[in-house]
Amino acid sequence: MTFLLSVALLCGCGVALVDLLGLRPPGRVGAVALGWFVGAAYFGLICAALRFLGGVPHRAPAALAVLAVPMIAWIATRRRRTPSSNGAAERWWPRPTWLFALLAAYVLVTTVAVALHGFNTPTNTDDGLRVRAFVPILAYADAWSDAARALFVMTGPVSTFVPALSSVLSGTLDPFAGNYVAIVDLVALLALVIGVSSARGEPERGWASAFAVLSLPLFVYHCTTTYADAAVAIHIGAAVFFLIELGAGKERADAGRALLLLGAAALVKREAELVAAPIALLILVASSLRQRRLREVGWLAPYPLFAAVKVAAVGFVAAFPFVSLFVARAQLGPDGFGPVPVVASAAPAAAAQVHASRIFLYALFDSGNAGVLFFVLAPAAVLGMATMRRRGLDLALLAVTLLFVEAAVTALWLFPQFTLNQSTVHRSLFPTSVAGALWLAAYLSAEARAPQR
Repeated sequence: MTFLLSVALLCGCGVALVDLLGLRPPGRVGAVALGWFVGAAYFGLICAALRFLGGVPHRAPAALAVLAVPMIAWIATRRRRTPSSNGAAERWWPRPTWLFALLAAYVLVTTVAVALHGFNTPTNTDDGLRVRAFVPILAYADAWSDAARALFVMTGPVSTFVPALSSVLSGTLDPFAGNYVAIVDLVALLALVIGVSSARGEPERGWASAFAVLSLPLFVYHCTTTYADAAVAIHIGAAVFFLIELGAGKERADAGRALLLLGAAALVKREAELVAAPIALLILVASSLRQRRLREVGWLAPYPLFAAVKVAAVGFVAAFPFVSLFVARAQLGPDGFGPVPVVASAAPAAAAQVHASRIFLYALFDSGNAGVLFFVLAPAAVLGMATMRRRGLDLALLAVTLLFVEAAVTALWLFPQFTLNQSTVHRSLFPTSVAGALWLAAYLSAEARAPQR
């Protein structure tokens, strides 16, 4: 019950923040779902700032005060508003019924199965147990040795403080809270795509999007664990969803919502900063070209605070390890293969690179971890090139392409050793897979609505 209370508090805090920022999406379901992501990001960031910059112990009074500030500010300003849905009437029942009833049944049954599995399965993976499930315990105990601070920077404020909230409020450690948060993330993504699409009169796109996301086998499985890779993909996917909405509806607030979610993604896991940054830059460039000004850059303001928190926790070099990592990788000679020789190989570097490329292709098409997504996504992108811009799907497709390039560079150049042993290559494709599934659902929905000649 305490965990449900913590979810309600985080959602209420997030809805208040979104409303105060003027970014509340249409429909109550979509507003609450976006509120979960924003509330969790705000709570994690402010708690981290209080702890590592202000030295305030992480206890129930401090946690409740952090949650109460946005709600009090919202009540005081009374800035309640209902955003437009671009003239579309709210419609929740998709058509044709016979088709979408099957999709809805799949979505509901799969979601329930994932929730039951996640709620009842202890963390059993090495990194999940030693890092993702362990750091919230450190937050609950407020035990921050040098080693614990290094784990915090690796894990991120959201994955550290949000799962610890229910334990802090109850005074009793809940080791399953990380699993619960992962399930809430998934449900929030599904509620967001269905709720916003329905509020804008296109429930078909929403249910198709939910179905497409839940058709990714390895991603769905990872939603039952404390690993943060699925959570990163969920935040990135939600941001790309609002890019799709931006193209379809031209409501400028969707760009702000996407940037807000990208900022939240950067707080979920250390590597997520690199994943989210190119998409954020894409939005800023597109906004500048279309509007001749960069009003949206203000939504990235929380990141300097996050950078200051990391530096205060572990120092500058450890706070930004990827800078030295990229430099070291770029300086390797022709005989070097990867910055950390985790996998020893007697084969020449070129041969190992070819082998890594084959494994990367295996991860895309033969492993089954992404279902049939990449078999369908690439042809759809090529066939739809002629009408892409007119339907407003070009910017989101460019975002998906950037995510794919990032995954390929990571797998083939930065960490090829982790591709050879297949320890991370499949999980590194989650953001591309989730965003690609959402784009594909939007494209096919647009094709189905297009007048037939």
